[in-house]
Amino acid sequence: MTRLFLSLYLKLIAAAQISVVIIWLIFSSVNKQREIQYWEHQMSGVAYLVQQGASRHQGERQLAWLKLASNITDLSFNLVNQSLKDSKKNLQIKKTKFNDQFQANVALGDKTIQFDFSIISKQFMEGVNKLILNELALRNTIEREGFLIELNYQFNYPIAMIQSLDVALTEFEKRQLGSGLVIFRFEEGISAISGFGDPNTFLKSGAVSAFVTYPTSLLLIASFALFVLTLLMSLLLIRPLEKRFSMFSDQVDLIKLGNKNIFNRVNIRQPGNDELSTLSIKVDDMAKRIIQYAEEQQQMTRSVSHEIRTPIVKMNYRLARFNQDNMNESELKNFNGLKTNMAELDSLVDELLLYSSLDKMPSPELVCINLYQFLQDQIKPLQNLACADIHLKTIKNTDTDTDTDVLSFAPYLSRIMQNLLTNAQRYAQQNIWVSFIVTQTGFTIVVEDDGSGISKELASKIFEPFVVDDESRNSALNGHGLGLSIVNKMVSALSGEIEVLSSERLGGACFVLTFNEKSDPVDVSNISKT
Repeated sequence: MTRLFLSLYLKLIAAAQISVVIIWLIFSSVNKQREIQYWEHQMSGVAYLVQQGASRHQGERQLAWLKLASNITDLSFNLVNQSLKDSKKNLQIKKTKFNDQFQANVALGDKTIQFDFSIISKQFMEGVNKLILNELALRNTIEREGFLIELNYQFNYPIAMIQSLDVALTEFEKRQLGSGLVIFRFEEGISAISGFGDPNTFLKSGAVSAFVTYPTSLLLIASFALFVLTLLMSLLLIRPLEKRFSMFSDQVDLIKLGNKNIFNRVNIRQPGNDELSTLSIKVDDMAKRIIQYAEEQQQMTRSVSHEIRTPIVKMNYRLARFNQDNMNESELKNFNGLKTNMAELDSLVDELLLYSSLDKMPSPELVCINLYQFLQDQIKPLQNLACADIHLKTIKNTDTDTDTDVLSFAPYLSRIMQNLLTNAQRYAQQNIWVSFIVTQTGFTIVVEDDGSGISKELASKIFEPFVVDDESRNSALNGHGLGLSIVNKMVSALSGEIEVLSSERLGGACFVLTFNEKSDPVDVSNISKT
């Protein structure tokens, strides 16, 4: 589950990063478009002046005029024998392969005037003023007024004739203007002032403001804000979903055969119309069918066991009425074998009833017992009956100074030990070792024998019902295959764990029972070697 939400977080972060890249691309595209629009406004007046001048000439005179205009404005005007692609526009501007260069295309009939530029320089402003003065000189007084109106429409900055009273000029500036020079002012942009023959009349163009891009800091702030917002939104969206998934996962964990809580599980249906709610409904329906199936199976097992018990009791009663004194040796042998088989059948029914009822039993109430004395009591009745010696050993805990009192449920722990010891007696050759250690967090019991051991393939399913070892152990000694399944269920009921290993000390099977109140791992390697 953690991996799922970590994956979602990473995907959202990746989405945020992609969003930042997209914003950067949009930002760059918008800035580029704004810059092109800026230059279209600034160069529209220049295009108009070039069109006016070049259209008055043809052939070589036209090229000579363009060359003169190039020298004046510091712009290289070139005449191309092709018309503009978009005939509706007189001026088209595009960015060249060099990031700081732009190319302007001005329509001139079926031809195009091209020139490159990058900035508005003083020479450019001076050249524009000279082109304007040239056009004004070709017109009379009345035409000049209309022409100035048209210029103000074409240019993105003001073009005006001013008097000396409208601009504060120093004596030095007046002498410059009188000698045909151009003076510049830098107030909110660049302005150019040129003389117009009359000492008190001047031509002023501008002020021309520079292009200002959106600041990069603004983009960085916006990108960071978007990134943080995406993370916050992901937390707001995923956290509730994570909690719902966690609850859903906890309930799904109960839907497991062999888990006694499956019959007392909480309804996992989650309200809502989203996919998780739909999934919870389907899983809940599936859980109900599993529970119904499990209950039917257990009920059938109990019913069959009870039905079988009746003829078993009758058969045992009839066997008891036989007169064994009149039987010959062969008949007596068969009679004793029949009694043994009936005892095995009776034991199988008892184990079936116990196995099917464990899931329905309430949680055991733990009480304090002395583990050392308890294990001695479990071993003593089997000591004389066993073909192998049973040894009990206490492993000292060097980290803590504790006694052997533990919390457990004696009936379950007793049945667990009886099944494990009986199982060990079947396969042991000479020795059975029972070791235990008590810690501050719980206790561990290890049961080992010197038999043939359990294969890895069988160890993975040894606790399943009716699983017996037919290869590595003598099949004639095998039980019904329910003993270890009962042990596993009782260990789970006591919130413990059971594991089957190979005994390093004796070479046979090694069953490790761990009961930890705090779920701390217990190192059993020293127990098996000591």
